[in-house]
Amino acid sequence: MIDTLAGRYALGEPLGTGGMARVVAARDLRLDRPVAVKLLAADVVDPLGRERFVREARSSAGFSHPNAVAVYDAGDADGSLFLVMELVDGPSLATALADGPLPLGRAVAVADDVLAALGAAHAAGIVHRDVKPGNILLGRDGRAKLADFGIAKRLDDLSGDLTLTGQFVGTPRYLAPEQVVGEPVTAATDLYA
Repeated sequence: MIDTLAGRYALGEPLGTGGMARVVAARDLRLDRPVAVKLLAADVVDPLGRERFVREARSSAGFSHPNAVAVYDAGDADGSLFLVMELVDGPSLATALADGPLPLGRAVAVADDVLAALGAAHAAGIVHRDVKPGNILLGRDGRAKLADFGIAKRLDDLSGDLTLTGQFVGTPRYLAPEQVVGEPVTAATDLYA
């Protein structure tokens, strides 16, 4: 593993791995703060995968909200794309739910936080398209934050999805009906999840 990325980010322990990327804890050496760095998997060389990664950076940077994971930087280091984000100091909602349901008050607070983040994204013209417990991070400060805008779509994007005809994007268990049948997504798509 690379010890320092782009001469600025000291990479640390792995935080998670997805289909296209892995996330590691890191330290921004210039600003002396903890961050999370998402690294596109080395075997993702196809233009579609790279474009999705770039789109995540643009979508995430396209709005700011206290309940959405902030994006600080993005770049290309020796052909490897990376995204630098706020480090949330707590588990995902999926991890928390593995121990059983949340207390009612906490569940309502998490829902309020996620809806606030979605409201900001929708106001900025962005549909997340993959709202699920694994993409909701629970900070120790009690705040929930929406993460992973990797398959987000701008509502005004008429160029179509970065998918093949007949395919859909998102996590099957949380897909809205319109995603399953390939119809256009709207803000309501996120609310279904």
